[in-house]
Amino acid sequence: ASPYTLNTLECRHTFCALCLISWAFKNIDEDSWGSIIECPSCDASVVHVSATGPRSPDSFPFIVNSLVAVILQCHITLLRDAANVELSLVDATDRLTRNRVPAVLDWGFDMPSLVALRERER
Repeated sequence: ASPYTLNTLECRHTFCALCLISWAFKNIDEDSWGSIIECPSCDASVVHVSATGPRSPDSFPFIVNSLVAVILQCHITLLRDAANVELSLVDATDRLTRNRVPAVLDWGFDMPSLVALRERER
């Protein structure tokens, strides 16, 4: 899931979007935000979300953290490329036994970590 930052001037903690939304929706009381939302890491107050519309886009409590998203994508690409090179050198028997294949290879083409990430991104 994409990395999101809380809409606050006091902190810039970044979280997985699914984790952040799950956490935030625990604060909903009777279809509206019952109290001030606070950062789960440092308790900084997040922009107040009005219970009535229309709402300004600036009032949304979460913001996509594009910089972290790019860094993560570059890291995943490096892992995938390195894993694919190594996987081409590992025979099928070693792949099946998995105890002889380093965990980093899980990021190669059609391998579990990369497949799971792509599933979550949908």
